[in-house]
Amino acid sequence: MITILRWLAVPAVVAAVALGSVMAANGYVASATRQCAAMAGNACVEGWHTATVERAILTALALAVLLAVLGASWLAPAGKRLVAIAVSLVGIGLPLTVWFYTGWQELRVPTGLAGLTALLACVLVWRRVGAHAGGDGV
Repeated sequence: MITILRWLAVPAVVAAVALGSVMAANGYVASATRQCAAMAGNACVEGWHTATVERAILTALALAVLLAVLGASWLAPAGKRLVAIAVSLVGIGLPLTVWFYTGWQELRVPTGLAGLTALLACVLVWRRVGAHAGGDGV
């Protein structure tokens, strides 16, 4: 029964991490927007604001991919490496799919960042699983 609950919790962890990172980035951007002195409509037109928003998006993306891969592979009762690869592919696939279908060249950086973060997370999972006696071998 516990094994089934742990498998059911894997996608829930991924969704919770994604939602949490989006909420944190949204809160950070809202806080930065409140400090803006030059507003045009509801948009901040100061030069620093664009860089702040981009930094928040990239940080949230990197944290979401890293924590989703680590959390899901930690929670999975078996096949931790396969779970890490699957969640990494989802983390890379989402910005890659949007980039592919929209043609927005600005999505190269988030896609690359997601790929590098997923690679780092997979290396950490590999090392953690391999460090345990016997590991799960998968």
